[in-house]
Amino acid sequence: MDAGGRGSERRRASLGRVPRPPAPARHARGGRGAAARRARWALRRLHLRVSGSAAGLRLGGRYELEGELARGSMGVIHAARDLTTGERVAIKTLVSDLVETAGAERFTREIRIVAALRHPGILPLLDSGTDRGMVYAVLPLVDGESLRDRLAARGALPVREALRLAREIAEALAHAHAQGVIHRDIKPDNILMAGDRPLVTDFGLARASAQLGGGRLTVPGMALGTPAYMAPEQVQGADLDARADLYSLGCLLHEMLSGQPPFKGATLMELLRAQLHDPLPDLVALRAEVPPIVAALVQRATAKQPEERFVSAAEMARALRACEESVATGRETTAARRAVRGVARALRPPRHAGGWLVLGALAAAVTAFVLLGR
Repeated sequence: MDAGGRGSERRRASLGRVPRPPAPARHARGGRGAAARRARWALRRLHLRVSGSAAGLRLGGRYELEGELARGSMGVIHAARDLTTGERVAIKTLVSDLVETAGAERFTREIRIVAALRHPGILPLLDSGTDRGMVYAVLPLVDGESLRDRLAARGALPVREALRLAREIAEALAHAHAQGVIHRDIKPDNILMAGDRPLVTDFGLARASAQLGGGRLTVPGMALGTPAYMAPEQVQGADLDARADLYSLGCLLHEMLSGQPPFKGATLMELLRAQLHDPLPDLVALRAEVPPIVAALVQRATAKQPEERFVSAAEMARALRACEESVATGRETTAARRAVRGVARALRPPRHAGGWLVLGALAAAVTAFVLLGR
């Protein structure tokens, strides 16, 4: 996203002043640069179309936009009113080079597949559609903060609260995984807090992006996932299964317990390399009140190799519940040890097809995240 004066200038722009797309590359060998220019232009076009000046704009003849709630690399979220029911909802308008390439109709079709998910821990998709070249998704308007906001305000959470939140998120993931849906971008920003209850958001958007892009980091101008929470196989652009979500949840639990994500880097490349190679920081050393059994659970969830993690979100949820009970009693229970079994196995370094493959995946990820401002 643009910063400084340009952002303010664009927020004042009218809906009718939409820039022209960049001219096509003159030579086929310039395709990568052309894709980057298209991605940047698409973001600029959406910034102009759906901005603070868009209050009163109607989408699908049914939803009237009100104030802007949030803005990110995938689009803008507005409060809106459903003119059919009179209820207030949240509208997320999407922008993506994937949508430009594959077409809005296919994107909305993939979103509707996930709209069938029904679980108390998943924020449902109410509707979706296209209007004036924009793809939009309609969600309930939740009166609450994100988990990111809560962590920013409070820092590390009480151990039992962190375990409970992680368990409820794992239970929501287990439901989605049972339907064949992987989230691919579990992070504090995608967890809304309805009081003390976590709601996982953006399921449909993550699936739609992955379906159009094959879930890899090779899509021009786009990367799926957020670096601080991405599983090693996700960094490498490998095929993903549900265990990638468990890794992200493990990173999130580490942050809830310690107040900071487990892996850091001065640059994006360093952060991605840390996800691939660095051992998990010792939670007990970072915070003495974290029981060793809880630290072991986080270690297993964030194992570099998928086969070293929990088999499923349901298994991880059971281990989290057992750890909750262990913390409540003040002693490490046999049930907790059994639920977190297998942690003592040596964690092997991630297997690569070769150094060039890893470097190529890192370069693709860095390019994509720079383009999209993640």
